[in-house]
Amino acid sequence: MRRWAPTTALLLLGFAARAETFEYAIEVRADEPAAFEIPFESVFAGSVAVTADWKGPRILSLRLEGPGEGAIWRRSGPSPQRIDVDVDGERLAAGRQWKITLRALAARGEARGTVRIDVPDAPEVVAARERAAAPPPPPPPIPDPWAVAARPPEGAEPRLVALYRNVEGLRAAIYGDDPFHVLDACDWQNDLARWLTARRDALAGGGSPPAPETLRFLKDLAAAIDDVESLRTTRDPILGGPAPEDPLRRRAWLAARREALAPYERDLDRLAEATRGNFLPELEPESWPGRLVACLTGCQRHFEARSREGNDAAGGEQTDAQWPRILRSGEALRSLARWLPPPAP
Repeated sequence: MRRWAPTTALLLLGFAARAETFEYAIEVRADEPAAFEIPFESVFAGSVAVTADWKGPRILSLRLEGPGEGAIWRRSGPSPQRIDVDVDGERLAAGRQWKITLRALAARGEARGTVRIDVPDAPEVVAARERAAAPPPPPPPIPDPWAVAARPPEGAEPRLVALYRNVEGLRAAIYGDDPFHVLDACDWQNDLARWLTARRDALAGGGSPPAPETLRFLKDLAAAIDDVESLRTTRDPILGGPAPEDPLRRRAWLAARREALAPYERDLDRLAEATRGNFLPELEPESWPGRLVACLTGCQRHFEARSREGNDAAGGEQTDAQWPRILRSGEALRSLARWLPPPAP
């Protein structure tokens, strides 16, 4: 039996551990038997593969013997022949020495070819190969343009600068550091940011402002936001409470309170009616006006109830989340309403 040296050794370079593929020449002369033994080492867990490939009519027997008891695999037949063995930690612990035996009985014809031995790669080589074969990561998502900060053009007029500043304030309040997620139970903030950004950019490009009826609505909505903020911060005992404990005084207080609150409620009702009718053609396709007015109304009711019931009044959690952004929206709406033409003399 003869031992053969490899004809080629293909090395994976650039890693601390080497992974090798060995190829050995096969040559069986006509009418002669042959037997060859090829020892090799397998150091890492993985798959050991032995492939015999030759030209000629000869039948070859391939035997792979690994470490440990009973670790023997056989193949026999015409070309090609292949043996695959998974090497787990237990088998690896049994040893590193492996052996291939090839035999050919005397027969007519020759056989010429190769035996290829693939031993498992080092873990870092496998990881590098998987990384190289993996598809590239998808490109990072592109945020919507209205969720990205913008600066006014050079030489912009003061009211355009103020519009940029206040739209940016609203954008920062809505998106913060995450332009892809908006926490908005009332569902108006993203749409308003989009709409205001489009109006701002149109004005910056020399376009026309919204129609006067739209601008008047924006001005009234900003004023209503100011009014509700004044209700939130008022020190007026009628509007801000607390309610008197004496029943007679309490009834008188509630009557005076209803009268004081009536203007707030009328203004909010009028704004809600404007969003439902055909009074604002430019805003008719938009959902944010009605939703913002509804959210503003909910905040007004919470502030009113809080002065009677204390901090446990209903709607507190939603109001706390919405109110800072509503205030920012009022500043941006008021900035855009500055394009409202002066009243005719």
